[in-house]
Amino acid sequence: MKKNKVLPHPLKYLILSLFLSFILPITCWADNSAEQPVFDTSIHGRGHSDSGREEPQYVGLYGYVALTDSEAEKISPTPSNAENLSSTPLTTPWYVPTYTKIDADHYQESVSLEHKTIVKVISQDLTHDGWGAYSGHLDVNVVGDQTATVYTIDVSNFITNAYWDMPILSSIGYGCCLAKYSQVSEYLPVYNDNRIADIPPESTVLISEVNRAPKVDASARQIEARYYPDPNNGDEYSTLYFNTDDLTIIY
Repeated sequence: MKKNKVLPHPLKYLILSLFLSFILPITCWADNSAEQPVFDTSIHGRGHSDSGREEPQYVGLYGYVALTDSEAEKISPTPSNAENLSSTPLTTPWYVPTYTKIDADHYQESVSLEHKTIVKVISQDLTHDGWGAYSGHLDVNVVGDQTATVYTIDVSNFITNAYWDMPILSSIGYGCCLAKYSQVSEYLPVYNDNRIADIPPESTVLISEVNRAPKVDASARQIEARYYPDPNNGDEYSTLYFNTDDLTIIY
């Protein structure tokens, strides 16, 4: 019977020494070299000043690309790359347009980035619109993209807070979310005239803003949301008012 060869003790120690001295450190270095984003959550984002009326400084910051309320609600004009974007507000993932600069002050839409994509800002070109509001564009790199491709996004699509992980009332200040409806409170959803709305359990709704309806008690139903009877038809919806306990953010 053929016997397996056994390495002499000195040779085994040499191989182990080489592994500990060269191979293991290189492996650990590779693992630790990945970019680790740190988010400054004190930043308002979306072109809003963080100090009086001063221009916000985003260069070097990590953040997320995120649809604005009007984009999520599909109020804004249909983008040129609509085939890559959500067909209705309930269709996920959502996509955020990027832009190509064609002259000193004109941009055209280009490819899209998925909503919630983590980016790092490398340059900014902003214009003061009055008070603490700024418009313009940011050049960004996608974190983890080894090609280091530069994308240009609208400043209104940049935030540093993962608001979709926040409590509902806090999230509304940053953008739209999708939420699942499940009745647990004593307050059924209603229309803006306070009539009870009959919607199926587990329906998905688009959270848009806090309740400002004059005839609906905001202490009982704090959230305004859009309910789409046909999830495949983004043009027909009802505006309803919910108690926060009956909604859970899902996207």
